[in-house]
Amino acid sequence: MSGRDEAIMDDGGRHDGDWQATIVDGASAALALLDHAPEAVVATPFQHPDWLAAWAVTFGTAPDARLFALQVRDGRDGRVVARLPLSLEVFSSVRILRFWDRGASDYNAAILAPDVAADPAALAAIWRRLVAVLPPCDLVVFDKLPCDLGGFADPRHGIGIVTPSLNAGHVVRLAPDWAIDGTLGRSLARKRRKLANKGDLVFRCGAAAEDLDALEVLLAQRRTRFAEANRDRDPAEVEAFWRHLAATSPIARLATLRLDGMLLAAGFGTRTGASFQLLATGFDPAWKNWSPGLVMIEDLIAATRADGVTLFDFTVGDEGYKASFAPEVRPLADLFVAFTLKGRLAGWWRRRVVAHRRAVAGRAAD
Repeated sequence: MSGRDEAIMDDGGRHDGDWQATIVDGASAALALLDHAPEAVVATPFQHPDWLAAWAVTFGTAPDARLFALQVRDGRDGRVVARLPLSLEVFSSVRILRFWDRGASDYNAAILAPDVAADPAALAAIWRRLVAVLPPCDLVVFDKLPCDLGGFADPRHGIGIVTPSLNAGHVVRLAPDWAIDGTLGRSLARKRRKLANKGDLVFRCGAAAEDLDALEVLLAQRRTRFAEANRDRDPAEVEAFWRHLAATSPIARLATLRLDGMLLAAGFGTRTGASFQLLATGFDPAWKNWSPGLVMIEDLIAATRADGVTLFDFTVGDEGYKASFAPEVRPLADLFVAFTLKGRLAGWWRRRVVAHRRAVAGRAAD
């Protein structure tokens, strides 16, 4: 970085040179640099160390995988204030830097110290330091950034072009007086009674590693249910990632609803801190008239709430069942930073595609 750049100061009176940026490549080196205490940073559950480790094993071993990790320290006290897991992907000769995602992570974010996440001037200065060590690329795309976390989703930083994401989260805040809508609650109570009259109806939620067979059933049900939607994409990589996370990490949870031992419905998710993220659900279509999936989710919300969860997150996706629980919509943003003409054209085209899809979705909703 030039002397002129070094002279830029943020609003706190710090020079750009006060921030020290480091980059490493390769899965092992990246994971070492990204290691952190989840409770001490601002990030999403999809930057949890266990999530990143499972992602690196399943996606990072592909022949074309180029994994990097960036870290920034405050030069005055040496503390780490930012970590970024990045991968270099090439599409039609355009080199794009993105977070570790590939369709597996519902939200993306830098891993930031709390004071930095809320400080636009500091983040802008940190970004300038990061640019000096980024691997050569045409375009940076940070998509699915939660707007309520601040960080790079905040357009005040002036880092690049920030636009609304095509995706959105769906969260239910489990306040002490939270209850399912009366109509749905009464309907599920009737269906629960009818199921219980047929045999021993048992709900369970525990470590996913304890019931990997049920996870396989869930994945097979999803494959059938979303066969048309997945026609142009293979879910195998994401499924392999979920399997590895389930087998290796205590944050992976599996909920099941069984009738006389027969699996009616299952839900796969993660528990991080006081939040639960429901990532995938499946149910036996032979029992659809009894809504076993919704009954299972009702039990799961009750169980996680009793266990201290205050935020139940249905994450991204517009599946109809989510609306039954009246979740809040969590806005997400996409950040585009182009470094070449090729990158500017690619970024412009992607924003046009997203805007078009959003317009089409809006017309369909009307």
